[in-house]
Amino acid sequence: MRRPGGDQIAPVFPGQMLWFQIQLAPFIWKTWLTHITHVDPGVSFIDEQRSGPYKLWRHRHLITPLTSSTCEITDTIHYSLPFQPFGELAHPLFVRPMLQKIFAYRRETLGKIFPSSNPAPPPAA
Repeated sequence: MRRPGGDQIAPVFPGQMLWFQIQLAPFIWKTWLTHITHVDPGVSFIDEQRSGPYKLWRHRHLITPLTSSTCEITDTIHYSLPFQPFGELAHPLFVRPMLQKIFAYRRETLGKIFPSSNPAPPPAA
């Protein structure tokens, strides 16, 4: 995954548009445009796909404080794939590994910005 402009951390706000480049296959990249539709500062925010690889994508990020200096992020994602029934067949072969790669990238990036001595295990897709 590539995000033009790098891995800059900035506050999210309703109406914000974020775009990424995701690799679907060798030498095949797709632009993924998401829209921040809801923000509850310090608690959660929701992004929804405006264009990209999914038929539907709605992603809620819930931030739960654990201590005064640590928190946990819980992701709830509702998505559906295009090109049914072929999209469903592609899920275990391409989509699940791509999602795991995207969240591993996010985890690695957040780990560099917010180092922790006790990181949580990666999410299952």
